[in-house]
Amino acid sequence: MGKARITNDDYYIYNALATGDLKLAQRRLYSQVTEGGRYSDNPQAEYFRNELRKFMSIEVPPNLSGHLKVTMPDNIDDRLYYLRESEKKLVEDILRIKDNVDAMKATGIRYVNSCLLYGPPGTGKTIFAGILAKRLGLPLVSINISTIISSLLGETSKRIADIFRFVNSTDCVFFMDELDTYGGPRGNTKNDVKEMARVTVAIMSELDNLATGSIVIAATNRPDAVDNALRRRFERSEEIPPLAKDDAAAFIGHYLRALDLADKAGWRETMLPETEDGSYFQFEIVSCLNHEIISAYPEAPDIPKALSRMSGIKNA
Repeated sequence: MGKARITNDDYYIYNALATGDLKLAQRRLYSQVTEGGRYSDNPQAEYFRNELRKFMSIEVPPNLSGHLKVTMPDNIDDRLYYLRESEKKLVEDILRIKDNVDAMKATGIRYVNSCLLYGPPGTGKTIFAGILAKRLGLPLVSINISTIISSLLGETSKRIADIFRFVNSTDCVFFMDELDTYGGPRGNTKNDVKEMARVTVAIMSELDNLATGSIVIAATNRPDAVDNALRRRFERSEEIPPLAKDDAAAFIGHYLRALDLADKAGWRETMLPETEDGSYFQFEIVSCLNHEIISAYPEAPDIPKALSRMSGIKNA
């Protein structure tokens, strides 16, 4: 066997690891991840991943430990995630701006990579945030909805300020799921809760003061239930609709290849029942695929692992 080829990226990563610049090492390493989630032909990639794993961690302050969830990029298996063309373009736009943020700061341009995703449950909004974090080589920091709502009723601005202070001090992708549950319209005298209205105001204030280059992704199933002024705080708003038939078929093929089940290409058709409006949801397709896999390979040792991976997108 010949010697492993050393690439320019290898030299950059070696130097970054040697000098302790983990962020640079992350960016260089994850830039080698292909669209399918697999590393390019760089023979050093696995070594670098193992080295980075030794150093990469985020310590959430004790007062936020129950309110934030951190997922490291190495734990995001994007081989099983699927993006349509419009979503690929959105990822590319965010990556491009991220790469040029230093030049923008030098010219006095303030820009926060913030985007509000909206669409029905199960269309892939949460998945999008995970893919973006993986492509950037950054941790995904998510709000724990179940604890944040109960704690906010009484602490409001302080808790929000603590969360955003942490986000500002951490190079990450900050994901705010179900924004409508804590960023609803103000001034509704019938249903308005003053404390929750203050939450909305606090979030707007913190978004206005985010550091240049921060990346914030919010998601909602009900864009009409998000305060209009809060919606305008996001640089862009993108709909994530259900899958059309062609994308649904491509989605199945993508997952089958990721699970080394490409020989089951016929499942593309059997997994696509007729619908009234021609819309398909990823979690519904996954449920059908799970059934087919169990039926076809009831004793295969790799199937439990495959099912475990696929079930991870059900609540996207």
